[in-house]
Amino acid sequence: MEELRTMIYHKVQKLVVERLTANEFVVYAAKWDNLRTHMDLTMQNLKAMSSKAIKSDREADKKNQEEMEAKLGNVVAKQNAKKFNS
Repeated sequence: MEELRTMIYHKVQKLVVERLTANEFVVYAAKWDNLRTHMDLTMQNLKAMSSKAIKSDREADKKNQEEMEAKLGNVVAKQNAKKFNS
């Protein structure tokens, strides 16, 4: 994503220098800065959501593992009870 942003920035910057007057360039620069800031915040949000999703997946995996261990423990306990009662 960073490489794409940099590539877009350089291509647009080249076009701007070729076609805009000084006043238009100032307006464009402000808009471009706002866009870059928005893209940065979007990337940060995506990373945060990704981190939360990973943490949530880990917690779900841990819960599933605990449930499986509990079921296995119940099966073993039942088998031991059958052996003891036999």
